[in-house]
Amino acid sequence: MAIYQRLLGVLGVSVLCATINCAGEADNGGAIALGGGTDNASGSPTEAPTSDLLGKANKIRQFGTLDQLNRGVFDGPASASRASGSNFLGVGTFNALDGEMIVLDGVVYQFTSDGVVTTNTSNLFTPFAAVISFAPTKSFTAGALGGFSALQGFLTASLPNQNMGYAIKIHGTFSTMRTRSPRRQTAPYPTLAQAVQTQVTFDYPNVTGTMVGFRLPSYFGTVNATGYHFHFISDDRTKAGHVLDVSTDSVTVEAQTVTELDLAIQNEELEPGRGPAPGRPRREGERAARARGPRLRGAPHGRFGRVRPAELRALLPLSLLARRRGAVHSPIRL
Repeated sequence: MAIYQRLLGVLGVSVLCATINCAGEADNGGAIALGGGTDNASGSPTEAPTSDLLGKANKIRQFGTLDQLNRGVFDGPASASRASGSNFLGVGTFNALDGEMIVLDGVVYQFTSDGVVTTNTSNLFTPFAAVISFAPTKSFTAGALGGFSALQGFLTASLPNQNMGYAIKIHGTFSTMRTRSPRRQTAPYPTLAQAVQTQVTFDYPNVTGTMVGFRLPSYFGTVNATGYHFHFISDDRTKAGHVLDVSTDSVTVEAQTVTELDLAIQNEELEPGRGPAPGRPRREGERAARARGPRLRGAPHGRFGRVRPAELRALLPLSLLARRRGAVHSPIRL
């Protein structure tokens, strides 16, 4: 336990005592705790409140990792309905890379490559999604900003602590909005970089809607996209996608700090595009997971949150390099 704490400490990540149960017994909760550093103009150190670290406040619930997605693991065992919840906000995709996931006000939307937005997602599964119960603590407005880089610069100036993660919601009128959605893939799957070569892009001039997403520090490595990652959906729920470029007219920005990551690691055998394979129920997978030993606190109900120590170490090297050599930015984001 102490070894893992010291190693994660190098990354600027602290671990609650209940996070890793080295005896393989039931624990009372816990997750990777993030934050610290400074979050004010004076630069004085700040710490996340204990109530936030131990409760559900400011916690990202994540299914799968971006590294798995980059390598072409396009099927996951988590139902897309688990990305919904009171005031939930987030981003992700669906099995077989069948479109972009936008989570806004607790509703899960699917935007496919044919340009259709739907909420008929209860029977779908996800290989990667990140959501949070959105309770913003910061709010500010922005006028005309020409281009995505200008918007990111404005956000960085408004949220200067680069060691802190943020969930961000931006609503208003956008003079330009360019998005994309990947085409549904068939097994055997390509890598994500290969799959997005056939993506479909969409241009929406003078559109009113909402951008949702995260800005995550470099120490997230390949667990999630570092830097800014946004998805968009219009107020009339007919236009959406992963944001490639954007210019604003007048928008309101709301932000919430992220202090915890609740990560569900995929370790079940899946039938491509179908979720859990027939004849192999989840409970069987749970028993196998228990036999594998130590647990990294995962998704609710602990369905696929157990990892061996070697698997935990496999998550760390690129993030460690982010501290030693500068930020490691994932090339592809969904």
